[in-house]
Amino acid sequence: DTDTLDIKIAQELSSTGDDPAAINAYLLLYDSSTSNAVKAQVNLLLGQLYLRINEPEQAYARFQDSVNHYYEFYDAYSGLVALVEANQSVDERMRGIVDYHAGKYGVAIEAFDRFTYNNPNQPGDVHYFKALSLWNIGNYEGEIAEWDKLIQDHPIDEKYSIAFLEKSTTLYNNLQRYEDASNTLLSFVAKVPDSPKAPDFLYRAARIYELGGFLSKAAATWERIINEYPGANEAYTGLFQAGIVHYRLGAYEKAQVTFQRIIVLALSPEEQAAAYFWVGKCLAAMEKTDESLGYYQQAITADPTGYYSIRANEKLNGLYPFPLSSNTDLSIDLALDKLSADEWIINTFNLDPTTNLSDDTALNVFSRYLRGKEFNRLGLRDSARGEFNALREELKTDPLNTYRLLHYLVEHGYYQAAVLSSRQVLDQAGLSQVDTLTLAPVYFNHIRFGIFFREIIVSAANENGIDPLLLFSVIRQESLFEPSIVSSADARGLMQIIPAVGEEIAKNYNWPANFIVSDLDRPVVNVRLGTYFLKNWVKYFDGSIPAALSAYNAGIGATIPWDELAGGDVDLFVELIRFEQTREYIRLIAENYEIYKSIYTHP
Repeated sequence: DTDTLDIKIAQELSSTGDDPAAINAYLLLYDSSTSNAVKAQVNLLLGQLYLRINEPEQAYARFQDSVNHYYEFYDAYSGLVALVEANQSVDERMRGIVDYHAGKYGVAIEAFDRFTYNNPNQPGDVHYFKALSLWNIGNYEGEIAEWDKLIQDHPIDEKYSIAFLEKSTTLYNNLQRYEDASNTLLSFVAKVPDSPKAPDFLYRAARIYELGGFLSKAAATWERIINEYPGANEAYTGLFQAGIVHYRLGAYEKAQVTFQRIIVLALSPEEQAAAYFWVGKCLAAMEKTDESLGYYQQAITADPTGYYSIRANEKLNGLYPFPLSSNTDLSIDLALDKLSADEWIINTFNLDPTTNLSDDTALNVFSRYLRGKEFNRLGLRDSARGEFNALREELKTDPLNTYRLLHYLVEHGYYQAAVLSSRQVLDQAGLSQVDTLTLAPVYFNHIRFGIFFREIIVSAANENGIDPLLLFSVIRQESLFEPSIVSSADARGLMQIIPAVGEEIAKNYNWPANFIVSDLDRPVVNVRLGTYFLKNWVKYFDGSIPAALSAYNAGIGATIPWDELAGGDVDLFVELIRFEQTREYIRLIAENYEIYKSIYTHP
């Protein structure tokens, strides 16, 4: 960028002996840059230059400027060190803040103590940064004392609410004082009931109670949210969690009343289906079987393709979650399917019947398409995929060219973009999720819920005793069949395997020989290792697919406590998963699995 270039120019001027020009270049950059990090760097370099040419006062002024204004950057700390070594006076408060940001927690605490000794009425940020410094060295009691001082002495400080939250977090996370942690958050709500943070703090307090085993207090606190803040985002979720806690306590009637209240308050089909399902569970627990069946049926009707509908249907039929498919038929002919899809496209979007729907040269007017094709020709698939996905976004109101793009993507193996393009066409036609499965030509669903890499996936599934349709469902959720995709956590390939885990699996599986991380980009390796890994968790949890999927996604260390808390109730297990992403992961795979079975099995 230009700032980096300007710094190099100034450094070059200084290295050639033209110090006045270098100083001028630095000053111009300091005035023009919008980056505080750059300003801190300029101050350090300029201060060092001033010291070299024997202008220490100018140097110290630059260092002081960074200490006072750009304290979060390490260059400010370097300037602070120079000031201290030169016996220059530095504001102890700012010295402590700079030390904190540089990770020098011990000396930061000493600086804050010196400041406090000379300034009894110190500002709130001294307590804030001292508390964080104490936490970083493991002095939790000292940290809590600083939060208490901030809370007591600075009720209008911008860090006031943060003090309650940080104190609470340390109490339960580091000291396991769950009741004290919850009470800390509840005291904030009592002091500032009109704060927009109040509903969130109530939710957190309830969760901490629940983590600590104080279930009755957790339920009562979650119920407070909808009673006191009915419009809060946390209101529905809090009430649902209260119902789950009542169920865990064996207070089935109270749980039933809670879930029936949710039925009335629910804002989405999914929320309504969840409430109907759990009313059914409560009634079943009270041995009111006939009544429970009626609620299961209502759950099915409320959200026909959703997770709770699927579970309700399984309950009606006495089935455990993820029942195996039967009469699977994976023989498809996309070319034949496309003929009926072509006719549907013409009719649905009122196109000229003579329109050539297979003419991808019509896409040559789009620069992203041309770049994507060139990247593909060069073997740069990640870059190509980026261009095709960007083009797909450009075509959101253009079903004809989205459809043309779809064919190219399938033909060249860009399955992630193809899946998204297929759904995009159906969205452009105004189809609901249910309609996409019942009214759209099968061509689109053979792509949206594809059986790509069929031979590899079916072979791995059969080898490990996993239903192939379940494995397709998992891979769809993990990567949308994109073999080269890499997540922010460095999970790689079709089954999103983290390199360290991949190495462990390969070692236990004793395959492939001489495994290296790049092997995870090969579909055959990724799928075989991922399936073997999943099979081990299925075996560990005695055939429980939800628990196995949780272990695959969140890890075995997290899953075991959730499984123990559930006491063998698989529906309770899913609700007790602490990670929202993992709960949603299991639910979405269940939904995928049902759709795969609806497409690829026959009576």
